[in-house]
Amino acid sequence: MSTPPADLGVGADVPGTGRPSRVRSVTHLMLAGGVLPLVSLATGPLLARVLGLEGRGHLSAVLAPVALLPYLLSFGLGDGAAYLVARRGRRPGDVAFVLGGLGAAAGALGAGVLWLLAPVLLAKYPEGIDLLRLLGLTLVPAMALSIVQATRVGEGRYDLLAAERWISGLSRLAVLVGLAVGGALTVTSGAWAQVGVLLVAQLTALVALSRPRARWREANDIARSGVAYGSRAWGGELSVFIVLRLDQTVMLPLAGAGQLGLYVVAVALAEVPTMLLGDLRRLLLTEVAASRDATVAARACRLALIAIGVPVVLGMAATPFLIPLLFGQDFAGAVPMAVVLLGASMFSGLNLFLGGSISALGRPGAQSAAQAASLVVAVLGIGLIAPFGGMGAAWASLASYLTGSVFMLVLFRRLTSLRIRDVVLPRRADVAFLATTALRTVRRR
Repeated sequence: MSTPPADLGVGADVPGTGRPSRVRSVTHLMLAGGVLPLVSLATGPLLARVLGLEGRGHLSAVLAPVALLPYLLSFGLGDGAAYLVARRGRRPGDVAFVLGGLGAAAGALGAGVLWLLAPVLLAKYPEGIDLLRLLGLTLVPAMALSIVQATRVGEGRYDLLAAERWISGLSRLAVLVGLAVGGALTVTSGAWAQVGVLLVAQLTALVALSRPRARWREANDIARSGVAYGSRAWGGELSVFIVLRLDQTVMLPLAGAGQLGLYVVAVALAEVPTMLLGDLRRLLLTEVAASRDATVAARACRLALIAIGVPVVLGMAATPFLIPLLFGQDFAGAVPMAVVLLGASMFSGLNLFLGGSISALGRPGAQSAAQAASLVVAVLGIGLIAPFGGMGAAWASLASYLTGSVFMLVLFRRLTSLRIRDVVLPRRADVAFLATTALRTVRRR
C-alpha cells in the first residue's frame, strides 16, 4: 500500500484512498487526545474528595502497575504493526491477527507477573492485593486490542483511534460521577470503572477490520518482521511513558499512601500536555515512514513544542491556585510537584516526536539506544523517593526526560544533517499554521 507524502500542513483529502487530510487527522486526534486528560482533571477532584488523600493513593497504587506493564511487555509490537501496514503494505487483518495474538500472549505474561508481585507492591495496602490480581487479567484483551488499534493507524483509520478516545473518556466520566452520586465510589469500584471503560472503548479498533488471510509462512514472516522492527523501536516508547508510571508503582512501599496521593494529583495535571500529543506519535510514525522525509519530522517536532508549550506555561501559572481550589487544602503539597512535572512534560513531548521520527526514518534501534540513558536516570531516580517523597520523584522525572532530549537531539542531528534549531525553534509559519487550523476547526464545529 503506497501512501502519499505528508507535509503536516494544510491539504485536501487524499483522493482514492479514503484517508482524511493531514490537517483534519492531526486536529481530530489532538481534540480526541485531550478528552482523557481533561476527564482526569474533571474526575480528579471527585476522586480526591470522595476517597480522601490515602484512598486516592491506594487507587493509584492499584492502577499504576496495570498501566505500566503494557509498556514493559509490548516489545514495540504496536509500532511494528503500524510500520508493516504503512510502509510494507501488509494487509491490516493479517497484521492485526498475528501481532495481536502476540500481544495477548504478552498480556497473559503480565497477568502472571502481577499475580506474583501484588503482595510486594501492595504490602502497605493488603486489601488491594486480590483487586490488583483480577485487574491484571484484563491485560490479555487490552494488549491484543492495542496492537489492532496500531494496525488501524497504519492503515490510515485515525478516526477509529479518535472514537476510542472519546468513548473511553466520556464513559469514564459518566461512570465515576454515577458511582459518586450513588454513594458507591470506592477504590475497588473506581479501579474497575477506569479499566473497564477503556477495554470496552478499545473494541472500536475492530470496526470494518479485514479478515485475516495469511497462511503459515506469511504469518510467520509478519511475526518476525513486526517483532524485529518493534523491538528496536520499543526503547523509545518505553522510556517516554514509563517514567510517570514507574514511580507511582513503587511509591506506596517507599513513601506511603499520603505522598502517593499528592503525587498522583500532580501527575494528573502535568501529563495533560503530553497526553494531548501522545496519539500523534504513531500518526507521525506512519506518515514519515511512508514519505521518508526528515523535514516533515522536524516540523512535527516544532509544532509539538508549540502545542505543548502553551498549556505548560498556563499550567505553571495556574497550578498554585487550581490544586487547593479543586482538590482541597489537604492536596496543597502537590503544587511544587506539579510545577516540576509540567516542566518535565516539555521534554517528554519532544522525546515522543523525536523518537517516533527516528524510528520512522528507519533507525528504531538508534533511538532506543538514545532513550536508554533516560531510562537509567529514571531508575536511579527511584532512590530519591524514600527520602524526598513525591518531590524526589518529580525531579527524577525532569532529569530523565531532559537527558533523553539531549541524546535524541544529537542523534537526530547526525542522522538527518538538520540543525538542532530546525527541530526546537518554532517558526512564524508554524504558529500561523496552528492558529489557522484551530480557527478553522472552531468555525467548522
